[in-house]
Amino acid sequence: MINTVMEKDPVCTAETFGEDVERVMRTTIPARLSLYAGSTSGERQSAVIGEGSEADGVREYELGDNLARVDWPSVASSPDRALYVRESYKDVTPRITFITDTLQQRYKVNPGHYSEQDLALSALAMLTAIANRNNHEHSLLVTNDQKLSIDQRPSIGRRSTMKMASTISELAEPNTSESNPEANLRSLLEAAGSLCKEHVIVVISDFRQAANPNHPGRGWSEALQGLTSRQKGNSLIAVELINDYDRQLPKHVGKFRTSVVHRIADKQRGTLRQRYVQAANLQQKSIDQAIQDAKGTHIKLETTDVNWANTLGAGLRGPLK
Repeated sequence: MINTVMEKDPVCTAETFGEDVERVMRTTIPARLSLYAGSTSGERQSAVIGEGSEADGVREYELGDNLARVDWPSVASSPDRALYVRESYKDVTPRITFITDTLQQRYKVNPGHYSEQDLALSALAMLTAIANRNNHEHSLLVTNDQKLSIDQRPSIGRRSTMKMASTISELAEPNTSESNPEANLRSLLEAAGSLCKEHVIVVISDFRQAANPNHPGRGWSEALQGLTSRQKGNSLIAVELINDYDRQLPKHVGKFRTSVVHRIADKQRGTLRQRYVQAANLQQKSIDQAIQDAKGTHIKLETTDVNWANTLGAGLRGPLK
């Protein structure tokens, strides 16, 4: 069971996902906690011009424009008394698209109170419960090491939750098949790019696959930025998973065993650890910059944080960029 304050080890796994979403729905989700800047239909400002409450200047009247939107002060100040209409962003009720690559094997065993996979699924369960409570349709795009699962039909409620749970359970099953190099975060983001417009995109990942699009493995940063372009009009919440090994080498690295335990010379061990920390810092800066460039809300969850639900809630209360 997930509470708004976690006091024990995590409880959501691939096998219990559907039950956990329903349990969260029955617990107290913090007031007005939402996945976007409004909490009811039509409160979110679109990035696309149309009928709505948020003004975006004026333009000359065109045949077919609503005469109720004529901006008379602009007409009065115009030398030729040309008609001008107020232009605004249209109001939309967004759909939520969840994207995660955390069913890959590398997420299953990590240092901390729990694995990154359990942390990711616990966060996804809480976010799904929030979407259900706010009556927003949602869908899941997910991958393991072998294949992508792309849900193209957003839905809501228990039926949607059970569909997500079934997909997660299936993809989380151990698989000895050869890994598919195209089953990665970039591919999920590119698939979302062809499906999503005016959505709230929630990406749950450690983002530690290459971000650089010129990398041999083709990075994800370019696809992430494409999702939040003005033409797409999507908003982004990036939930980053972090474990201790993302920052420093395990303590046992730098030791070897003969009849007794010896340490590698201090100079060599220090250089190895320093280089690792430097590389880790550069990688983190790259992730931070990529999410910032995509104008995303960036929430960091750590496997050592037993109060991760509070951290997630605090991140959602901030303004969605």
